[in-house]
Amino acid sequence: MKLWQYCRQKGQSIVEFAVVLPFLLLIVLGIMYSGFIYSDYEAINDLARMAARDASVMTAESYNTKESSNADAAIIGFSDLEEQYEAFELPNNLYILNDVSITYDATNQRVVVTVTARLNPDSSSLSSAFSGFLGEGSVLNRLSVEYQMHCENALTTT
Repeated sequence: MKLWQYCRQKGQSIVEFAVVLPFLLLIVLGIMYSGFIYSDYEAINDLARMAARDASVMTAESYNTKESSNADAAIIGFSDLEEQYEAFELPNNLYILNDVSITYDATNQRVVVTVTARLNPDSSSLSSAFSGFLGEGSVLNRLSVEYQMHCENALTTT
């Protein structure tokens, strides 16, 4: 192989690398970002499980009695648990908690916990770019988990 052929092939390799590098970086960043989303999803899932367990082991004596005009609408004592779990921070700060709601289904004797989180617009430029890329109606802009747990104690709202 002559020297001029070797130099020409070396230049071709640099050009090929420059063309492939952005796609390779996009794939690597996509894998990392997917890991961040999954980590936050698992934290939200764990939060819902912990809240459901705490709510299901409550007894009528451990409630904080709060006055309400509609006794069926106010599940006594669950508001304290909701406030406690709404202060929970997710590990990657990619999502922020929107709502933690705990209700009691008296017919099936179970506690239903629903946790929703939305994409944090202030966390990083990556999340705002991700949100802009996916659009407002994307599934990944909002995570929602519903967890149901049987309650041994027949809780009543009266």
